[in-house]
Amino acid sequence: MVSEITLRIPYSHTCPKCGAYYIPYGKDVPCPRCGLVEEERFEDFISKAALALLYNYANYGSFSIPPEDWSPVTLSEYIVHVVSVLFDYYKQRKGDFEKFAEEFLDLFEEWGEHSYLKKHIKDIALEVYKVVSKNLSGEI
Repeated sequence: MVSEITLRIPYSHTCPKCGAYYIPYGKDVPCPRCGLVEEERFEDFISKAALALLYNYANYGSFSIPPEDWSPVTLSEYIVHVVSVLFDYYKQRKGDFEKFAEEFLDLFEEWGEHSYLKKHIKDIALEVYKVVSKNLSGEI
């Protein structure tokens, strides 16, 4: 097995106010559960997530890596994995990306107490889509 099968993004974060897991990407992205806008930021998360998807696509022909070959370890890697699988399914169907992302994430039945992550991951997917679609014009 290849040691660097994909680009790793080792980052996990919890909101200091409510304990929600999320990625405080961008300038003013609030906690998706309580709305707190923290000082801590992972400003380049979207560009790194897009780079990971583009790396996978260039090297393997798909945005995601099969689970038997790679497993996410951190929250950011889990989110990138979900987004990459979403991209693979979207590529087969096309259409309105935002609507597709909502429908795809609705298929997850195990949100439980983490249901706030559904919109957070959708928002991340929309931002990643902007970057990836510019780099793969016409392919996605």
